[in-house]
Amino acid sequence: MKVLLVVDMQKGFINKPHYKKVNKKIDKLLKNSNYDKIILTRFVNDKSKNPLYVTQVGWNKLTTAAEQEFSVTVPSDAVILEKYGYGLQLEDLEYIKSLNVNSIDVCGVKANACVYAIALQLFDLGIAPNILINYVECNPSTKDVMKLIFEKQFGQVDNKK
Repeated sequence: MKVLLVVDMQKGFINKPHYKKVNKKIDKLLKNSNYDKIILTRFVNDKSKNPLYVTQVGWNKLTTAAEQEFSVTVPSDAVILEKYGYGLQLEDLEYIKSLNVNSIDVCGVKANACVYAIALQLFDLGIAPNILINYVECNPSTKDVMKLIFEKQFGQVDNKK
């Protein structure tokens, strides 16, 4: 089974040119998909579930339905996983583990936070995260560094255009 995991492609995040560029690429990837299963995460900044974004980081975005809307076309059969932190909830990790796959293609925003956190969780589950580096939002000044980190942590990245 070929699985794609799309991390946090939401309107509240797509606010800079490099975000908009990766958004277009991921939208095209979803529309021309050859994946058996597509999973999208939706970040919800809910103070009752995780107050640290406000108290520790001072970040108050993605609290409204408009900000939380997907910025890409969501396939009708996609699985949506809500998350309240950088990584996935335990029940969502159990669902992914139940798919019995050896690897999962991963793309989305932010490379140095949520994409990285979820990739680490997949790795710890025994599932190789195949980071689609050209479909991951990276600040242009940090893309090469993130690519090196992903290669060091996971053994490879996928350079497909």
